[in-house]
Amino acid sequence: MLRLLLSALITVWLAASLVFVLLRILPGDALEGQLLQGGASQTRIDQVRDELGLNDSLSTQYMRYMVALAQGDLGFSLANGRSVNVIIGERLWPTVRLAGLALAVAVPLGLACGTLAALPTVLNRVGQVAIMLAISVPVYWTGTLAIILFAAQLRWFPASGSSDWRALILPVAVLSFHTMGEIARVTQVNVQATQQQFFVTVARARGLTSGIVQWRYILRPALLPVISVIALQAGFLIGGTVITEMLFVRAGIGRLLLDSTINQDYPVVQGIVVLSTVVYVLVNTLADLTYRLVDPRMRV
Repeated sequence: MLRLLLSALITVWLAASLVFVLLRILPGDALEGQLLQGGASQTRIDQVRDELGLNDSLSTQYMRYMVALAQGDLGFSLANGRSVNVIIGERLWPTVRLAGLALAVAVPLGLACGTLAALPTVLNRVGQVAIMLAISVPVYWTGTLAIILFAAQLRWFPASGSSDWRALILPVAVLSFHTMGEIARVTQVNVQATQQQFFVTVARARGLTSGIVQWRYILRPALLPVISVIALQAGFLIGGTVITEMLFVRAGIGRLLLDSTINQDYPVVQGIVVLSTVVYVLVNTLADLTYRLVDPRMRV
């Protein structure tokens, strides 16, 4: 546990440090752009920069940022002066709901497709085609096609919005379809590898039925490594919904990240990166602990 905690803290520190440095070496100045649009003079711009500590050395800004980060303070937006904690808090729930629903659909769908693609059944080819499409087809193409077909032509679901539950169906379907691809692929590979194991041959030689062999001796051990893949996909979904939220015009973390990057509002970008890293680390740490609990070999 101590080793996992130390690894998690180092990962968060590295991510926060990297985004801090990269954002400050990029050309442009968000604060100066905002003030110039309001007609501020250069003297006023320099005064505001002094008040915000932006004229301090990079090391001084870094130490101040790390101290505030350790206290849970993500700073203030350069675009509107609001607390980054508040801004992210307002956009967090729509993304969590979208990512959670997508993962809830993707996990059983990925397990089913991966199993179908690996086992010698009549639906073997169907599972393989679904996996290939989910992995190879870009998200923006699937999302655009879904909007054209189900929103514009058939008019079954709205193409945008966040208030109506029906507006969640298309983005959840698109996001879950692409998320399940990696889960299904790993499931397929592990099931195929497990079928070649000696203990499966012994189980068949004992005269056990095909259903018992497939469930107890093939699927159960083969699905254990999928826990790590599910955790990876869950971590990616929190910060990786940019394309989906832009396509379906949803107010969430992904869209906020894109807008803040374009506006060079680096305190907001830093906050989102740190939040995504923390979520990613927590989910994967829980996955490691769960893996150790369900697989006795890992405890040994």
